[in-house]
Amino acid sequence: MERIYKKILLIFPVIVAVFCLGGCAGQKMESDLVMAKFGQKEIHLSQLEFYLIINQVNYETVYAEQYPGENIWQKDILGTGNTLEYDVKQSIMQEVKRMCILLKKADELGITLDAEDEEELIVLEEIFKEQYNEEILSELHSEDGVVQERLRESMLAAKVKEVICEENGWTADDREERFDALYKEWAQEESFTIREIDWSEVHFEQGKYKITVNE
Repeated sequence: MERIYKKILLIFPVIVAVFCLGGCAGQKMESDLVMAKFGQKEIHLSQLEFYLIINQVNYETVYAEQYPGENIWQKDILGTGNTLEYDVKQSIMQEVKRMCILLKKADELGITLDAEDEEELIVLEEIFKEQYNEEILSELHSEDGVVQERLRESMLAAKVKEVICEENGWTADDREERFDALYKEWAQEESFTIREIDWSEVHFEQGKYKITVNE
């Protein structure tokens, strides 16, 4: 079970438990709006909802009570000089970029999830669902398989790193540095563009959902 928990941390490095997508006049944005492009592949707002929801719920769980009566999303919570909203959105987009590149590499290298991985995926999904209430799971479209699909993608992306490090004999001491250097080489070869105008219209509305976890 310890291995399972470590894998959760591995596959969701920036996800720490919700979101409202608001336009200039408070109008809800269209879920098919193109927010970024990876090569010729379009990344729509609906594909980012999972990451937006999870990050908002978790950040509010951690910080909202520390700043009663304040909108944490407009505060410099992380000490970067930017609002928390800006920092989280930047982190999400960088992770989406990383995911796109690693999944492409998985396809190119023929890396897939094996039977043991599939068993772990089932356990990971159960653990994940225990952390959030039914309202949040509904927003994540859990019943439609979205949670499992995001977990599957993340596990596969993480496996690319594991396979590359193992094949090259990179040890625990230097594997992070070596793999990061390799990833940067891959990233330079790929085209990933963000539609900043549309992305800037994505906002977190604090307290929109009840932040409770399943017992």
